[in-house]
Amino acid sequence: MNRALHQMKKEGIMEKCFDCYAENGLTGTGIKALAEKYKNGGEVQGVAGNSQQE
Repeated sequence: MNRALHQMKKEGIMEKCFDCYAENGLTGTGIKALAEKYKNGGEVQGVAGNSQQE
């Protein structure tokens, strides 16, 4: 993989991680929460502060 492609992928992952942190705070942020977000089309399930019932 060339350096430019690697850098683009790295920046994309960092942006997604920051977006997840911004939405869920520190306790709701992690690889599992990030994976769930993109698995469910952008809606993180089971993370405090992100439920319609709260």
